[in-house]
Order: sequence, then structure tokens, then C-alpha cells
Amino acid sequence: MSSTRSEQARRTRRAILDAAVAVAVHRGFAALRITDVAAGADVSVGLVHYHFATREALLVAALRHAAEADLVATDAATASGAGALERLDRFLTAYAPEPGRAGWRLWIDAWGRGLRSPAMARITAELEAAWHDRLVTIIEAGGAEGVLRCSDPAHAATRILALATGLAVQTTVHTTRAPAHALALLRAFAAQDLDLADRAVGP
Repeated sequence: MSSTRSEQARRTRRAILDAAVAVAVHRGFAALRITDVAAGADVSVGLVHYHFATREALLVAALRHAAEADLVATDAATASGAGALERLDRFLTAYAPEPGRAGWRLWIDAWGRGLRSPAMARITAELEAAWHDRLVTIIEAGGAEGVLRCSDPAHAATRILALATGLAVQTTVHTTRAPAHALALLRAFAAQDLDLADRAVGP
């Protein structure tokens, strides 16, 4: 395949994934139809099947596509250069639910689907580990800088992300908590759990 054809194939695949994410956010994974994805990407149904052999493969790839975009944005926001506390706050802000950001709708839907789809269960676990690893790295950096005290960064990251996930469900599904309040609670918990003493996470 020539480089031009290869690039065209990559653009087509990306357009299909963008359309699949949009449809999944609007309709949910269970109700996603290949015809809707094809229409959204302005391609034929056959071309969707050419890139993704099964509907489940498309759903898994769509979640990865959306999540990896969020990870790239978070990596850029938490790049080295800033202090560990600032990087921690940027991470928490990126992870917390936010009005107009659809990522949590996909995640919550994907977890439900993962109960019956081994492929979806595997990709959600893989992506959760990627977020966890990034937070561990930031916590370890904070310990090295002496701005926090944490004997087990991996367990601390698990606790912080568990709270963040619960708050996201309250905010996204039940809408019983405002996103700003959820982020404030997450910052306060992280400050306490990481023993920041008189320091704080966030403004």
C-alpha cells in the first residue's frame, strides 16, 4: 500500500472512530448501529466492516480512541516542568467530571457492557491501569520533592481514583452533585490522603 493510500486509510479509520464515539455518547454502546456510524463518518457500511470485523471490535476501538485522546491531553497538562502538586491538581481536574465533556458517559456505559463482554472488560482494565500508573508517577514525584508523604503510592492512587469514579457516577448518572463540588471533594481527599499538612491541592 502506498503512503498516500495508507494515510487515507488512517484518516478513514479515525473518522469512523470519531463517529462511533459520537453515536455511543448519544445512544449508548448497546444501541449503537453500524449504519449510524457509517452515516456519521460519511462512508459505506461495507467500509466500516472492512476496518472493523465485528461490531464489538468497533465498540472496543471507539472506547480506546476516546480514552487515549484524554490520556494524551492529560499527559500534556501534567508534563514535567511544573511542581508535583500542580501536576497533581491538573491530573485531578482532567480526571474529574466536567460539564460538556462526554468521557464519563462512555466509561460508565463501557463498565456495564464489560459485565458481559470480555473484550470490553479487558480494554477498560487496561485503560484504568494507564490512568493509575500516571497518578502513581505524580505521587512518587511529590514524595521525592518532599511536598507530600505517602508510603504506598499505588494504594493511594487506587483510593483517589476510586473516590473520583464514585463522584463521577453521582455527577454523570444521578446528577446529584455539581462537578465543581465533586472536584473540591476530590482535591480535599487527595490533600488529606497524601498528608500535605498545610499545603492544599488546587486553588
